[in-house]
Amino acid sequence: PEWGAAMALPYKNMIILKKRSFSIVAPDLQRILTHEFIHIAVYHRVNGVPLPGWFDEGVAQIGSGETRFLSRAMLALAAWRKKVYSLRNLEYRGNFSKLGPSFSYAASLSALELLSEKYGIDIVRDIIDSTNGQDDFRRGFKSATGISLNQFYQMWEDYIRKKYRFFFLTSSNQIIWTVAALAFMLIAIWKWISKKRKIKRMKDEEGSTYNGVYYTEPPFDSS
Repeated sequence: PEWGAAMALPYKNMIILKKRSFSIVAPDLQRILTHEFIHIAVYHRVNGVPLPGWFDEGVAQIGSGETRFLSRAMLALAAWRKKVYSLRNLEYRGNFSKLGPSFSYAASLSALELLSEKYGIDIVRDIIDSTNGQDDFRRGFKSATGISLNQFYQMWEDYIRKKYRFFFLTSSNQIIWTVAALAFMLIAIWKWISKKRKIKRMKDEEGSTYNGVYYTEPPFDSS
């Protein structure tokens, strides 16, 4: 994707790095490569069974030690504005760009954190193994957790609203409300400008960008 530094092609055991990625400092490059290697490892662990984007990306973020503080702030803003999209919208990676990468990746990470909080860290491995055994993610998820995917989606929405509903309410002072709102507006503007500059810079350097998004083939069937 145009906003990503790398892309994994698990069925080819291949990781594609954007040209600019080679100028990234070592720790960040290591994190990026770890993230992409996890995509490949999970793909082979489930024998290519299609996975929803939020799960695959959440696992990769957990495994590579990503925190995404600013993205969490965006997730909190979405919860505060009552515009939290369902994880169902993030089953297909093509929607990550539509809903915004910051929200999409933060939501994916938070979903895996919820699973770990409720069932323990081993639940990720259990879901992956069950998916492999059942040859289907939905059946594997229910076998490992005891609840359906739709039930988990509702659980996650309740979790986000409860966790972030007082994010901005550190005081009833109107000044704090104003400062918080301005801060997040500035963050959003800064991220938008940075994204535009990055895309222009990559176009200038490479002559083209990746128009597609990474997703497990075939796309996860949400029906």
